[in-house]
Amino acid sequence: MKRDTGQKLAGACYSTPDRFQQGSMQIKTRTGLQDSGTTVETTARTLGDSIASATLGTDDEGYEHHYIRSADAVVVIDGDDVDYVEYLDGRRLDEWRRYVDQERGWSSPGQLAGAILEADQRRKEGN
Repeated sequence: MKRDTGQKLAGACYSTPDRFQQGSMQIKTRTGLQDSGTTVETTARTLGDSIASATLGTDDEGYEHHYIRSADAVVVIDGDDVDYVEYLDGRRLDEWRRYVDQERGWSSPGQLAGAILEADQRRKEGN
């Protein structure tokens, strides 16, 4: 990318420390997501609320734990086989996360684990 020299070049793409610019379109990076009143916090909240299922993580024994919101259940998978299904029945997903942490430990969290844990807590606590 070319450094902003102040010259407007048709079709040129150049950047400055606080923006990327092409023609007259600017995307400001310092302010975050502010175009329609959306902040990073509300975007993350919306993302968590819209996830139907996601991987909570992989435990130290190699089992993957997948949360399925419509069933309010965690499906524990060993390779291609379902090892166990835990229906939460209104209990918070974080209780299952803590239980696995005590019994087996976690080797890695799922990419969206934080978002689904937070969304589950808000849903079940009415916040």
